[in-house]
Amino acid sequence: MAAGLSRAERTRKAYQHLQAIRRDLSRAGVATIYKAGTRTTKGCVIFDETDSTKDIGFNISMDWSSASNGETFGTVRLYLVLRGETKIYSGWGYNAAGSFSQGIEIVKAEFKGVQRA
Repeated sequence: MAAGLSRAERTRKAYQHLQAIRRDLSRAGVATIYKAGTRTTKGCVIFDETDSTKDIGFNISMDWSSASNGETFGTVRLYLVLRGETKIYSGWGYNAAGSFSQGIEIVKAEFKGVQRA
């Protein structure tokens, strides 16, 4: 049975994928920052907003799963808070408001040009 990806490989791949998403959002005019993971948290891309009194924001991270044959696969997940509602957009689709692609399009439309307070 194969061992799948090591923790270091998953971390590297997640970092590269999240940075690509961050560059795409930056080109669309959305201010983001990459928040590095720790031993107990995952790395993620977040909305660059320092005023926590506003009820808007998003968090994009990677989730990983391993099959019984050792295959490891990951997908991105977007948590979006907008107008008092929290929605999840995911590649896996369970309990999701829509696909990750739909969530990214909403982020680009709603957060374009929004600056720090």
